[in-house]
Amino acid sequence: MSEKQRTYKISGDVDHHSFPALKRGMDELILKERPMKLIVDFKKALFMDSSGIGLLIGRYKSVQKYCGKMYAKNMNRQIKRAFRIAGLDKIIGEGKK
Repeated sequence: MSEKQRTYKISGDVDHHSFPALKRGMDELILKERPMKLIVDFKKALFMDSSGIGLLIGRYKSVQKYCGKMYAKNMNRQIKRAFRIAGLDKIIGEGKK
């Protein structure tokens, strides 16, 4: 049986303004597809604040319900720093660029 993998691409700022749309989009993908591997691609993302950290933690918990794993890739320096300071690197894997 093959592992279902999905990628969710984020662009622009990940903050309290973009949070509702990102949450809705990611939740829809997770509930519909139930991926065993969810990759969040930050290639076109510019900035992430604490709302983004909360977004990732919440989606991580959702993916875990299906015994899935979550990964983040293509993070710029600022996003990677926020990711590590928040301890997300301990629960969400870092994918290759």
